[in-house]
Amino acid sequence: MDLASIANGIVRGEDGIWRSTTTGDVSYPSDGNSICADVEDSSFWYRHRAKVLELIMELYPTAPWLLDIGGGNGVVSADLSSRGLPAVLLNPDPEGVRNARLRGIKDVICGRLEDVGFAADVVPAIGLFDVLEHIPDDGAFLDTCHNILSPTGHLYLTVPANQALWSRHDEVVGHCRRYSSTALESVLDRAGFKTLYLTYFFSSLLPVVAIVRALPFRLGVTRSLSGKGRARQHRSGQSATGRVLQAVLQPELAVIRSGRRLPFGTSIVAVATPNAA
Repeated sequence: MDLASIANGIVRGEDGIWRSTTTGDVSYPSDGNSICADVEDSSFWYRHRAKVLELIMELYPTAPWLLDIGGGNGVVSADLSSRGLPAVLLNPDPEGVRNARLRGIKDVICGRLEDVGFAADVVPAIGLFDVLEHIPDDGAFLDTCHNILSPTGHLYLTVPANQALWSRHDEVVGHCRRYSSTALESVLDRAGFKTLYLTYFFSSLLPVVAIVRALPFRLGVTRSLSGKGRARQHRSGQSATGRVLQAVLQPELAVIRSGRRLPFGTSIVAVATPNAA
């Protein structure tokens, strides 16, 4: 894909990676992508989120390609591509971009959305998969997404849910906030989006996150949360506990497949389209 024809702020290197000509700060740990790369293929959390996204895109299909903004090491892009939806990955972290190339993602851009310079109305679909919570000004960021998205395109996104679950973990991984369904719909609406579908998920994890993370944080119990510790939580998917959690989460998929909504959870998934569509 000749991305330079639709984005005036990037150049292609000899290694095939597109890079923005300007850059800036991001709210994400410097070791975030390396930690995720070690666990993405075995984590129950990533596997369940992938199944949820697959169902959402079956309910609200899109074509011919998707811009995976903040796509990390390419785990979602690779899954989408394997199912016939080419993805262009955009990530400001050079290590994440290199990992995405190793996963087989052909079109990758190293840079921030603000610096890439996409033309208006040229992107057929956008994915923000656990990205929006890292953006200090989420409204301005969504304005930019609205500007580059095709009037008939879809915005797919996942975010962490419920500000009451805020903990040391959120601070360490660079979150600016957690969302309620009302807050997410509101910020989408202000940016000119119409929400087509929204539901909570990871419902069975809510009491676990509340007790293990949020409650100690509220009581002033500070725990160091190293990269190894964060990785260990995801690797629990390989344990008996992880297998139990996967089984408990399965009923969510039937609810989402039917287009119904779950009333609570630790994450939210939503699909939106420009109001002009």
